[in-house]
Order: sequence, then structure tokens, then C-alpha cells
Amino acid sequence: MTNAGKKELAVRLFFARNHSGSVPANKTVQQLYSQFMATDAGADVSYGLFNGVVKKMRADKIPTKATVVSLEPAEPKTPKAEVI
Repeated sequence: MTNAGKKELAVRLFFARNHSGSVPANKTVQQLYSQFMATDAGADVSYGLFNGVVKKMRADKIPTKATVVSLEPAEPKTPKAEVI
């Protein structure tokens, strides 16, 4: 998060103060943006920027599951020529 600008930090601070640092699953982005704009911090943040930060925050919370796959060596096949 070192490349976050001050507007992104303002959005993340909003979630830290109002939603325990995470994006609530039971609210739409429009509802959250309206709540954000009602605060003083929302003055210069566009809906697109807000939505982008929400997407980043939601992506950070999605657990990834590793799957073990067994591989078998491939058998070489003799190429067949087709006569036309």
C-alpha cells in the first residue's frame, strides 16, 4: 500500500473509522459512497476512485485456496501424416 495516494488513504481511513477497517458485505457501493460523501473527507473523491478502493479492499480479504495437482509425464506420440 505504499503507492496509495492521499484520496485512497482517505477512503481507507473512512472504513477504518466507520466499519472496523473492512468493507461491509451487506451494503452496496452506492450506499457506502453516500455515507462517505456525508463526511468531510469525501469532498474530492470521485465514485470511480471510491469503487476502485472498495474493489482492492475486497480482493485483499478473499482467501485463496491452494490445490495440489499431480502431474504425469506425457508419452511421446508418433506424428501421422495425412495424404491429401
